[in-house]
Amino acid sequence: MPKPAIIGWSHGKFGRSESPLPEMMADVARAAIADAGLEPADIDVIHVGVYNNGLSRQGFEAALPGVVFPELALTPAHRHENACATGSTAVFAAHDSIAGVFGEIARQYFDRYGDHSQTLAKLAAKNHSNGSHNPLAHMQKDLGFEFCNTVSERNPYVAEPLRRTDCSMVSDGAVALVMAAEDVAASAPQAVTWRGIGNANDFVPLSKRDPLSFSFPGSRGIRVDRRSGLRHLEPGHRSFGCSG
Repeated sequence: MPKPAIIGWSHGKFGRSESPLPEMMADVARAAIADAGLEPADIDVIHVGVYNNGLSRQGFEAALPGVVFPELALTPAHRHENACATGSTAVFAAHDSIAGVFGEIARQYFDRYGDHSQTLAKLAAKNHSNGSHNPLAHMQKDLGFEFCNTVSERNPYVAEPLRRTDCSMVSDGAVALVMAAEDVAASAPQAVTWRGIGNANDFVPLSKRDPLSFSFPGSRGIRVDRRSGLRHLEPGHRSFGCSG
């Protein structure tokens, strides 16, 4: 796994400031980039931590560096908020974007169970085939197994051994649900209910868990079974499963 390092930094004065937010961000960004011996155009990804968005009139702070530095206008930018841990959360996300955590998990899986690149390619080809028939899909093109299974300029490694087709796309889109109590749902034109539902967390640091044990989805599945009345059924016997 690549080992990220902090190579440049800058620190502005904390306290009440009359500086506009874009200017405040630009000052420290400009100094940190210079301290690293780089130019703005050298930056691949931007991570911005903003505590309590209610204190800011701008809800899209991650895009502000691109306003000040035209070279960053099209650079991927992400905004993070996690209460008092907001700053460290942005650092954590930036670290992971370099370290390629999911690539490392895939590599560990391959080391333990053998190379399953073809299996991943079959999954990618199946997903793209389904997308080609779905008018609401982001990418409506059937790429085929050979393309998904071959490393190329159009399908390079993102975090080896994961290729571009093995990774989820970043999409704009929206989904809405209307939920109602049982008495209201009884007179609705359609109603879909849950037989089971569950939620679970896992340790974030990989050093504190075996990433290949999949204890997180496993514990969720057990909770779903208990709430639904289903007990220890094999995955193939469940009518529906979701993990995110």
